[in-house]
Amino acid sequence: MQSKNEKKVLLRIRDLKQWFQLGRNVYNKANDGISIDIYEGETFGLVGESGCGKSTLGRTILQVYQQTDGRTMYYGESLDEFCPEYMRKTLSNLEARKAEMLKQEARKEAYEKEYEQFSDRQKLEKTEELRKVRKEANDAMLDIANLIGGLIVSDDLKSVSAQYGKITTLSKQLRDLSLKKEDMEVTLADLEYTFKEDLENKKITDAKAEIAKVDAQIADIEQKLSVEHEALEKMREPLRSNPKFDEYEALRDDGIDLARLTNEEMRYLRKDLQLIFQDPYSSLNPRMSVGQIIGEGMMAHNFFKKNSPRMQDAILEVMDKCGLAPYFIHRYPH
Repeated sequence: MQSKNEKKVLLRIRDLKQWFQLGRNVYNKANDGISIDIYEGETFGLVGESGCGKSTLGRTILQVYQQTDGRTMYYGESLDEFCPEYMRKTLSNLEARKAEMLKQEARKEAYEKEYEQFSDRQKLEKTEELRKVRKEANDAMLDIANLIGGLIVSDDLKSVSAQYGKITTLSKQLRDLSLKKEDMEVTLADLEYTFKEDLENKKITDAKAEIAKVDAQIADIEQKLSVEHEALEKMREPLRSNPKFDEYEALRDDGIDLARLTNEEMRYLRKDLQLIFQDPYSSLNPRMSVGQIIGEGMMAHNFFKKNSPRMQDAILEVMDKCGLAPYFIHRYPH
């Protein structure tokens, strides 16, 4: 049996907060400072009394609610594979990002000194302001450090940006090809279903040849990415003597920061990240039949094309596994 140290972390949540503002400096702290590691192959059960914030935590992890504070890192895909928009934007202008980081850090230090001089009553009134100042400084630092680590201390961030520019360009190409391949594989599966008595059909053969071409392109880009990453590691070597290098390098993280994704990027990841609620009825649309409810997710996540003939068989297979008779396909939840 593997120890937790040997297992891969799939989801790392640190100091997650989800506060709902009720009035001036009045908050409902539904989730307040939650830290969790969920490992590959592990079942993580969240137990608590009604209203304690279980569903809120799930929705916050999936960014249905924008988290108030903390970090939610997902490791099901690497940054190179996913190439989120926030990564490209951050790495394209590291000098400005570092200047903003230093500005926020100076602001935080100045405010903390000012805060110490306040009376107890003033401190109570300014606690929320202090929290915001600290959060902004911490976010500005982590937004860079998670991506480039110890390279923050470099005096030549233009060169660092240029090198990362090569990597993000290749990563974007890799991402586009991976999405293209996914779509091509769905088309191939439809063809194989349609011509299941003739798997040597020309359309099937041509589709397989096109996928093989994309596979070759992906392998080529992965090789180029490896070379560029090696060049990036060489840029780190001269900086290791800097006393701040190790501090920042320890923060370097290949995970995907869910809180910084666009709605479209988050939608894509919902193939892998989903909530399972205690009450299934709240998830069922009363205006849709059983077949439509099962098929909706399959189409939304591009497992099948719209009106695909093989989707009906897939729906019936799911129903059979769940103990539902085929004639229920046109019934409604109620």
